Amino acid sequence: MIRNLYQINKNKITKIENDNNSDDLEDDVDYWLEIKVNDRQEIIPILEDHDFDEQILKDFVKPSRLQNLRLSSETMVLNLPISNSKDIYKRETLTIMIRPGIIVSIAHQSNQIFSGMINELNNNPFDLSVDLNYLSYFMVNFVLKKTSHCIQKARAEVDDLSQKLDEDPDELDISDIIDVKDNVHNLSNIVEDLYIALQSIPRLRWADGEIRIDDEIGKTIKSYGFILDLTSRLEENIKGVQSHYQLLLQERSNKKLNTLTIIQAIFVPLTLLTGIYGMNFVNMPELNMMNGYFIFLISITVIALMELWIFWRKGWFD
Repeated sequence: MIRNLYQINKNKITKIENDNNSDDLEDDVDYWLEIKVNDRQEIIPILEDHDFDEQILKDFVKPSRLQNLRLSSETMVLNLPISNSKDIYKRETLTIMIRPGIIVSIAHQSNQIFSGMINELNNNPFDLSVDLNYLSYFMVNFVLKKTSHCIQKARAEVDDLSQKLDEDPDELDISDIIDVKDNVHNLSNIVEDLYIALQSIPRLRWADGEIRIDDEIGKTIKSYGFILDLTSRLEENIKGVQSHYQLLLQERSNKKLNTLTIIQAIFVPLTLLTGIYGMNFVNMPELNMMNGYFIFLISITVIALMELWIFWRKGWFD
């Protein structure tokens, strides 16, 4: 488990050394407790030390896909579906808790959802005052930023697949397209569920107005429609790639059937001739010809060549 405690000053966020004991936290200072863990059961002792009630602890340990937001008198818990940093098609849950004086975030130990965020906050060009409201707003924006990057990675995979289909379709297999299609579908579900989770954030003001989810986050959520449009277009693109590949397969099958049809058409008159001369009639003058066998072979060869020429003139080999 990784635990990082940051002190939120007016102009920057500073990492501090602390054993995460709530008694050591100053009352008039805001904090951000970042927790990364493989098994969420490990965080129970830490959160119990911060006096979270039992239901809040359950939301932390076992986030429900149907319960994205939970409120108490002084606490808001938000569970956001996100992608794994290494496998963007793998679903994880980011939990953010906001209460007077502290924000707690919980993610999988391998996830780098907030990597680089502190540096951006401390080096913002507008000299903004950093508080819990601004930090929560920045966290939501960073989640959307990471989601956009995931969509860009997925689009690059779809584009590579489309280019390979155009340049070297023989190297492709239908399973390759189906795998990418399933991955895009998984990412689309993550993005849609994240949008639903963010929509559950109302404009809140509680704890005597000390903490609020203000209009800025609402504006950010409204801009999320653009990300939804990207995922929709991405799914349409992969469906187009699959349709293109299926057309290529159909074309290959048609060419094979066309070849078989030409072969069959060539051998139909030859089969007729061999069938005639294979009959056991007593009076068949051609059977007594000295060079009848060779004449027959030459005749069927000429017929076959004439058929090939006729088929070629009619464009059967195009």
